[in-house]
Amino acid sequence: EKGSGEFRDQYQAFHNELPREDCRYCIMDFQQGGDKADKLAFFMWCPDTAPIKLKMVYASTRNTLLPKLEGIHLKVEANALDELEYDEVAASVAKGSKV
Repeated sequence: EKGSGEFRDQYQAFHNELPREDCRYCIMDFQQGGDKADKLAFFMWCPDTAPIKLKMVYASTRNTLLPKLEGIHLKVEANALDELEYDEVAASVAKGSKV
């Protein structure tokens, strides 16, 4: 089943690979499982430990990048790994809210 253990494992691998002192953008087809439709999620990862200038560049370029992307259902911005825990993001995807 989509959104089950296999996807959760893939999401955890994504979570574990995020750099601790560098920023990243990521787009993921977030699988909800069951009869629920998958949602395309845009992640902006800017950890507190990243250099301030880099965080400013990512924040400003996000505003240029996002309008060019089609089909994004959820925007997730995180500064700490706990903000990207699977259950928290899955709950936001299910509600259709932005994190």
